[in-house]
Amino acid sequence: MRIKQFSEQNEVVNVYLYKNEEIKQIMIAIPDMFWSVEIDYINMGISEIEEELVMQLFTFKDENEATRIASKLSEWIAQDLKENIK
Repeated sequence: MRIKQFSEQNEVVNVYLYKNEEIKQIMIAIPDMFWSVEIDYINMGISEIEEELVMQLFTFKDENEATRIASKLSEWIAQDLKENIK
């Protein structure tokens, strides 16, 4: 599990990223926002992952904020997947 941080409305919030190799999913949780999601990374490209995250975040954030957060999360996921290619 990786723990990352980003700034949300002048506060630093923790983002938890857990990659389950067995079922090929990444769980993303942001407890301060009471939000989490599981993403099937094996069948989705990074742009599809980002689009899914925007849709999930857009349920309680405005479009610009959802897009900003999803972009950052997607960047971290892409970096993690790239680093772990065997």
